[in-house]
Amino acid sequence: MPNDGSETILVPNNTGTTKRVMVKGWDHIFYDISNTNFTISAPASTFGVAFNGVSGEQNKDACQGSTATFTFDYSTFGGFSSNTVFSVSGEPAGSTVTFTPANTTSPGVISMQITNTAGSPVGFYSMIVTGTSSATTKTVPFYLNLISGNFGTQNLTAPSDLAVGQSTSVNLTWPANASATLYDVQVATDAGFSSIIASVTVATNSYTVAGLAEGVDYFWRVMPKNSGCSGTFSSPYMFTTGTTVCGNVFSNNTALPVPDGTGSGVYGATVTKTIVVPGSLSGNINSLTVDLAFTHPYIDDLQIWITHPDGTPVYLWNHNCENEFSSVSVTYADGNPSIPLSPGCTASTGTFAPDTPLSALAGKPASGTWTLHARDYWNADTGIIGNWSLDICVATPLSSESFNNIEDLAIYPNPNNGIFTVQFNSTSNNEVKIGVHDVRGRQIFDKTYQNNGLFNQSLNLNNVQSGVYFVTVQDGSRKTMKKIVVE
Repeated sequence: MPNDGSETILVPNNTGTTKRVMVKGWDHIFYDISNTNFTISAPASTFGVAFNGVSGEQNKDACQGSTATFTFDYSTFGGFSSNTVFSVSGEPAGSTVTFTPANTTSPGVISMQITNTAGSPVGFYSMIVTGTSSATTKTVPFYLNLISGNFGTQNLTAPSDLAVGQSTSVNLTWPANASATLYDVQVATDAGFSSIIASVTVATNSYTVAGLAEGVDYFWRVMPKNSGCSGTFSSPYMFTTGTTVCGNVFSNNTALPVPDGTGSGVYGATVTKTIVVPGSLSGNINSLTVDLAFTHPYIDDLQIWITHPDGTPVYLWNHNCENEFSSVSVTYADGNPSIPLSPGCTASTGTFAPDTPLSALAGKPASGTWTLHARDYWNADTGIIGNWSLDICVATPLSSESFNNIEDLAIYPNPNNGIFTVQFNSTSNNEVKIGVHDVRGRQIFDKTYQNNGLFNQSLNLNNVQSGVYFVTVQDGSRKTMKKIVVE
């Protein structure tokens, strides 16, 4: 119930003179107990109505158009047996309220159903249920939060449909839906989502799916929802992970002086140097390692980190070790031991985990300007950053993933009415296979054609229902999938 400072309750028929009340917030540990005793006396011949005390049964969220059901207890005291009828005020405008039973002479559980809410205004409703028997009335409050279920069509953003060469860690994004507070995200290896490899609910309009296999087609979709309503899943997008290519090494070995700190535990000026990864390295990052070398009389004075071209930081050296040595030359790679902060550090050389994971950069483009940052925490000594380098493993498209592999492939018209043409120039003498499946992965067309060089074939899907379909064209070892829309 809302925290409005008061509540109507039915006092238990438990007589006595040393009674007290405890008030406790829902799902909280804090409570208060009344300071003085009060008396519960034996009731006269009467009746009572009350919320049943079950959590979540007095205050409910419901979607427009759905049915909201509340229950409450009807009790009699002192031999009361007259007929009591039930009514409600404050219900959503235009709705229909039904009590089961509509009236009663016996104690029991009463059900209140609220229906026909599709045209009722969205909002919070404070309702009062009244039991009436002759001149006696008793009330109990209930609360309904009627929520909009008008989510519209949920679209997807990135990766774009049929994107290739994706990392094994992919950040899925979609436009925020004004009626949604949550989103169900599903990732599968088939268009029918019978083989789901990830199914989560998130509160933001993005989700990073990791641990994907290389060279695999993945399908993903999003369903908007809120506390009372669920929308429908978006049309799925497909992306294909690439294969990992490592050995893309870029370095900057110019000496970078690190100025003194202030001597009062405040950092001095931050200095930087950069590495430009050329656009010719066009893949997304699967993983990377960083080499770093520096000198400083008090190595734990230093804080060193790098930023991806989009500004995402990863901290490498963060006041590690004490002063066991003054020269450091290490490799940073996830999954290795961390460099300790305490005395006794022997991490002047070797391979270690960075202070924050490099995996935060997985799935991001490799190309652009990378920046190393360094600063000193104390005075009376300065340092020098020597070489730092990046060894980037990128996801590159499989040779069969590029639409250019089937030269001049065209499917038209698109959208269409189920009749369309597939056309391309073939440089092989292989048979051409064409298959079509729907978004649930069901095969609706499968045929093999002779190849005479210029392939130009009209296909008829025989009055299929409107929707999204995937057309797979295979010319020998070359294979391409494209999406069509049937109207």
